[in-house]
Amino acid sequence: LACVDIGVSSVTVPRMLVDLLAERKYIALNECITQIFGFVFLGGTEVPLLSVMCYDRYVAISHPLQYTVIMNRRFCIMLLAICWVTGFLYSCTLTIHVSQITFCRANVIDHLLCEIPNLLKLACADTLPNEIVIFVLTGGMALITCLVVFMSYVHIFRVILKIP
Repeated sequence: LACVDIGVSSVTVPRMLVDLLAERKYIALNECITQIFGFVFLGGTEVPLLSVMCYDRYVAISHPLQYTVIMNRRFCIMLLAICWVTGFLYSCTLTIHVSQITFCRANVIDHLLCEIPNLLKLACADTLPNEIVIFVLTGGMALITCLVVFMSYVHIFRVILKIP
């Protein structure tokens, strides 16, 4: 998780520092799309990873004697791979949708940090289909993560309340 957090910061901060030092307050479109891919990829990996960590705590508290059997090396690697693949697919889907937008203005975004809403404002065509895809993917990932976290904590509290 710490490595992913470092990666998320590394995607945005160096470019922002260069722009601040050069007193430049814009980013080219291709740089923006690359930044979106990296940020969404690492952020899309971090969110499921938080769910996996909650599941890990649930197993450790609910089944302490069977923890090493349940959370064996193979299972942990599989969960980690699922997190990275989820982040990659999420990022690819969003980046592909954003890169297919046609822009009427210059291919320069007047911001230090590139964000999808800023790109959608520059679009010539209707962005509703893109907004729907972004909303469904982001909302779905957030909902699933929140449910996993909530359910793991509910089960942890149930186990704690059963302790005499």
